[in-house]
Amino acid sequence: IEGAVDEDGRDGKASGGPFGDGKNQQGIIFYNNLIDRLLLLGIIPIVTLSHWDIPQALDDEYGGLLSPEITKDFLDFANLCFTEFGDRVKHWITFCGPWSVAYTGYGTGTIAPGRGVSSSAVETFAARSLLPPDLTFSQSYRTRIHRDASGDPGTEPYLVGHHQLLAHAAAVKLYRENYESTQKGKIGIILQQIWPVALTDTEEDRAAAQRCKDYMLGCMKDFVGSRLPAFTDEESKMVKGSYDFIALNYYTAAYVRDAPEAADGPPSVVTDPRIAYERIDEIDDPSLTRWECLTDHWRVSYYQRHLSNLKRAISEDEVNVKGYFIWSLTDNFEWGASIYSRFGNAYIDYDNGHTRNPKLSAEWFKVHLLKPTPR
Repeated sequence: IEGAVDEDGRDGKASGGPFGDGKNQQGIIFYNNLIDRLLLLGIIPIVTLSHWDIPQALDDEYGGLLSPEITKDFLDFANLCFTEFGDRVKHWITFCGPWSVAYTGYGTGTIAPGRGVSSSAVETFAARSLLPPDLTFSQSYRTRIHRDASGDPGTEPYLVGHHQLLAHAAAVKLYRENYESTQKGKIGIILQQIWPVALTDTEEDRAAAQRCKDYMLGCMKDFVGSRLPAFTDEESKMVKGSYDFIALNYYTAAYVRDAPEAADGPPSVVTDPRIAYERIDEIDDPSLTRWECLTDHWRVSYYQRHLSNLKRAISEDEVNVKGYFIWSLTDNFEWGASIYSRFGNAYIDYDNGHTRNPKLSAEWFKVHLLKPTPR
């Protein structure tokens, strides 16, 4: 389950917001019914509080994620969700992909609120292979989105990331102090990583691959410098250890190379790591027939090989893996890629009433999940 209790996203706060009291009782009823139904069917609900966007009212009122005010309102919203759903929800995720929110919302401007560099600059970055592969959307999408030219791609993405971490840590603190002992749940965050492979075996490209990992998951101070907001001692103490689990989105891999030429021009979140990406060809193709989409042998092969290696990581390397999520259950409206990236396990026939048809991969999983677990 992802998102807020307000279906149009415009309500301001869980209490006392600019749109009445901000509490959508119909939304609460909807999610209560959904959670109850999932549990009845033996499905464990894992709830994401914020997936990319925030209520428009908060963006209008004080700049949304650009302001430290967001922590108070996120805490208010989290408290509402813990109160309403926490008796049945035992797994909470605060933010999904905070790096992507900061990068695409305030750097490239290709996702709401559309702040950052100009449309022409995004096209230039794409032509120079400076954009990560899963963020290189179609040209029509990149040029259509509303853009706010006042954004600063060299500072705002880092400020937004900073505020997301503080809001996350505050919500974890709230849960641990007020709810954990009675609700017996766990809380964490979803991070994101493109797996980088050095394009060549040169020292420069190997270093670029390491920078890519650091840039999305690790230390950024080395190439951002004073533009990276600092935590106070109290904030650092709150952020440190603020998770019971860490989830990781890994959608794709890419060859990367050192790109010193990216230093040309003003600083931005796109050019700071000095990396160029060489995209790997995709199998997804909008021209595939219905039958070709349904017989996704290559997806079954991926699942077999990947899950086999995941099992080895658990048994041989003692990696503490607690779960694995497929993206996605069905074909879906996938951000800038629209409905054309058919990587679901069920085929959606958009021309015939959105009927759902299981692909070969769904049938494989059905058999795989019913196999007894070796002792």
